[in-house]
Amino acid sequence: MLTENSPKLWRDDFPVPTAETHKYMRGHVVIVAGRMLGASKLASRAARRIGAGLVTLVCEPNAYQVLSQDWPGTMVNALGEGKRYTEHLVDERKNAFLLGPGGGLDSDLKSKILYTLEMGPAKAAVVDADGLNVFKNDSEKLIQTLHGNCVITPHLGEFSRIFPDISGSKEKMAMAAAQRAGCVVILKGAETVIASPQGEVVVNKHASPYLATGGTGDVLAGFVVGLMAQGVSAFKSAQMAVWLHGDVAIDIGAGLIAEDLIDHVAVSMRKVLS
Repeated sequence: MLTENSPKLWRDDFPVPTAETHKYMRGHVVIVAGRMLGASKLASRAARRIGAGLVTLVCEPNAYQVLSQDWPGTMVNALGEGKRYTEHLVDERKNAFLLGPGGGLDSDLKSKILYTLEMGPAKAAVVDADGLNVFKNDSEKLIQTLHGNCVITPHLGEFSRIFPDISGSKEKMAMAAAQRAGCVVILKGAETVIASPQGEVVVNKHASPYLATGGTGDVLAGFVVGLMAQGVSAFKSAQMAVWLHGDVAIDIGAGLIAEDLIDHVAVSMRKVLS
């Protein structure tokens, strides 16, 4: 079934804290910082702005100083000197992981993604950008490891590297990929298509061509993982994030840059909740 994305589909599921809510109840996001540090900065800010209670950036030691000088509310953890990535995976409070933005195409990123996905649905996961590209010669390994609490966020080029044999309309492509991989697929474009493993397809027409600028995909990935950290299902998180992302872009229009999406999404959130 194909449906057009709008708040009426998910407004009742949008996460709203109560008087008893504390930050640990709003989820703890872990973002793996790659070589292009701006991507992970944008994603971490987006995850916090969308409501995640805590966000930790995991990085190599040589990136620690740069990242720790960004927003002070984002925690930064440098690997090395006995600190391993797997320590974050076994921490029960860290419940949502984003891998790929600015990651670079190396085996270390690939290993981190597989370690994360092998934890199963207890760890929500978003795989974006280089997190997909790194599997271009080993796509079946990624497909076999994805699960129902995962979201992948390819544009058409990335999609063709992971699913080279799937073609047709974007709606059919996204649905076929979601069913094969058993995860939610956000197939990005002028009209973004969101598909679930159960065969549900939502098309988002609420967007702006001004989103065609660097960093907007990193922000979208941060929105998705931030919502998943708060307990929203993968499919609903994808719908919410894509609509809000587009709504801010429509409101701002000419001159939009990625940072604007983070700075102004609260206005769109209040619009949904009013």
